[in-house]
Amino acid sequence: MSETSKTPEVHRFGVFEVDMQSRELRKQGRRVRLQEQSFHILSSLLQRPGEVVTREQLREQLWPSSVYVDFDHGLNNAIARLRRALGDDAATPRFIETLPRLGYRFIYPVDSAAAPVQPARWWQRPWAVASMSVVALMVAAPAAWLMRPAVDRPAAAQPQLPALAVLPFTSLSPPGEDQQFADGLTEELTAQLAGISGLRVVARTSAQRFKDKHESAAAIADALQVGYLLEGSVRRSGEHLRITAQLIDARKDEHLWSQIFERDLGDIFRIQEDISFAVASALQIELLASDQSRIRARGTTDPEAHRLFVIAQAHLLGRTKGADPALAKRLLESAIERDPHYARAHAGLARYYFRRAWGTLTEIEESSLLGTAAAERAFALDPSSSEALQARASFAFWRSRFQDDYEAHLAGESDMQRAIGMDPASSLAFEEFGRAIFWNEPDMASSLFERAIEVDALCAAPHVLIASALGNRGQLEAARRRCTDLIARYPDAFGCHMAIATLETYFGELVEAATHLRAIEKRIGGAARVQLWSVHMSLGDRSGAEQWLDFGKNPFEAHLAAAARLAMDGRHDAAFELLAQHRKEYPISRLLDLPAAKFALIANEPHEALQILTERLPYLARGMEPITARNVMPALDLATAQLRTGAVKESRALLDRVAAYLDGPAALQLPLFTFQRARAHALAGEHEAALRALDRAYQQGFRTTWALDLRPQSLLYMDPIEAEPAFQSLRGDARLTRWFERLRADNAAQLARLK
Repeated sequence: MSETSKTPEVHRFGVFEVDMQSRELRKQGRRVRLQEQSFHILSSLLQRPGEVVTREQLREQLWPSSVYVDFDHGLNNAIARLRRALGDDAATPRFIETLPRLGYRFIYPVDSAAAPVQPARWWQRPWAVASMSVVALMVAAPAAWLMRPAVDRPAAAQPQLPALAVLPFTSLSPPGEDQQFADGLTEELTAQLAGISGLRVVARTSAQRFKDKHESAAAIADALQVGYLLEGSVRRSGEHLRITAQLIDARKDEHLWSQIFERDLGDIFRIQEDISFAVASALQIELLASDQSRIRARGTTDPEAHRLFVIAQAHLLGRTKGADPALAKRLLESAIERDPHYARAHAGLARYYFRRAWGTLTEIEESSLLGTAAAERAFALDPSSSEALQARASFAFWRSRFQDDYEAHLAGESDMQRAIGMDPASSLAFEEFGRAIFWNEPDMASSLFERAIEVDALCAAPHVLIASALGNRGQLEAARRRCTDLIARYPDAFGCHMAIATLETYFGELVEAATHLRAIEKRIGGAARVQLWSVHMSLGDRSGAEQWLDFGKNPFEAHLAAAARLAMDGRHDAAFELLAQHRKEYPISRLLDLPAAKFALIANEPHEALQILTERLPYLARGMEPITARNVMPALDLATAQLRTGAVKESRALLDRVAAYLDGPAALQLPLFTFQRARAHALAGEHEAALRALDRAYQQGFRTTWALDLRPQSLLYMDPIEAEPAFQSLRGDARLTRWFERLRADNAAQLARLK
């Protein structure tokens, strides 16, 4: 490009710059992920710095009258996301001032100029796109993180931080609690050192893999991609502690520092501080005031409460041999009894309840209540605690999933972003944040998983989740390769089998799915069994399906199994009545609402379905919640119920929103979503388009004829698609009949292979 060629305009303010041509917001040279609407708003404000841009002007630009949406809610959300990206605060704005009921004004000085002509930087080249996904995580930082002094050179040219791994400390005491205390101490030191801004610390999960292994320092450092190792041992005799610690330069295989601490148990806080300060000194790291404050933060003055918490944390996070979450709960309760103001212990208890409420579906109602209370207590005691923020965010995401509370979802995102900003070395925070938004914002979720891997390279879970994300984008072979490699490296990574089985099911490879599911059925239980039932039903193997019909022992799974058996016999009205009867048993989680509404539609009870779905999906019904992969299936059920009860206008508006999502770039590239497009066309009376979409879904590999399933609502869709209510107007068309016949023929051939 010649120097006289037209160049794009760039706006610079503070540590940020906005490139109008590439449509990028960057901080200190790093790209900050910003959603399209928020970027449009920022662009409008930067075009007129110091001037008011009215809400009406933004409405005309971003929400044309043809789009049905709650404008006020949409604009408020977009502004909130923009402020989070900039680390701005509405009460004390630095960049964006709100003029109540009028609009917004950009109040920071802006330097607008033509962008310099440069060759493509490495991060702009195609092969670097995946690597740059981790940079998008800068959107997750609070103001204190974002407002650090600007650096003139690009981030790629900044000096690399020293990298350290804390290897599991060895217990020299007799077997028992002392080893768990040593494991917990390792966890504490890892977290404490990770809080030092001038040091990169590998997460505990990766370092844990070298416990009780006798490899050279160089080999361990190479595997963990670090230059330094901290190792040590713990011996406890009554109230007396003897802790040794040594810092090793793995490249030179020499000790930089070592020390023996002979102290009482009550001095454990000081020992941890001394080790952290000594490591920083040996590595010649100049500690900031905030670093020193974080190292000295204790959370409790009771050393016994701290000891109980440390042991509980090791159990709760699976960091010790024979990890026992129930024991962790008892230890945390004991710590809280000793010190009721110990915020970290309350946050740990919230984590225990959250895992029960989210993952196991056992005691879900009680766990959600107790866990929410513990999380709120932790936050009230210490609003600056990363662990408290994570706990509160977790239950906000729980309410989003089970109660369709979209405002809770936004609040959860905000809390998680603050938590990550306070503890940027927490791979668990990145992973859990990514899981929570996996179906709502898959690109951002992938960025979070990449960041988790950067911090915790040997942890299998983020790799599994990225494999799922690849498959969801239509890259099945890439997902297979990643899962195969993970299974070879981590035989205990049962999530790999589940992830690839789900993807194989989505793409119609039902034999491969069954093979993976059978490998993990005894380990995972209900989730694998219901998918095996679904696969065999889709293959036309009723007798094979019946052996997997025992979905689990808890009442919820028993209700689903009973409804599934009724559906197998074509008794959809009875299935609806059964689920409707048991819905009252889950007033908080509303677990049975979606399958009950589906069976109500199949049983020709649209008014019942509409009532259930409107109550279960209030934000979606009011047009306030965006359509995503997570809610597109129930959204189409809601549109069906509206159409059948005469609410044609509302149904058309919802169908338009569904179509905009399914036709847009955010839609996942799965045959299941092409099938959802066929449902939308059929409901809109576009029969030819519906049949074409069904053909495309078939060509892409759609073969699941029973129990359409999407992970965030797992175990909830268990109906036969031949009874799909959206296709009622197509029942007499021979082409629909032939389409089903093709599926059955292909699946019969697969069944022959399986047997």
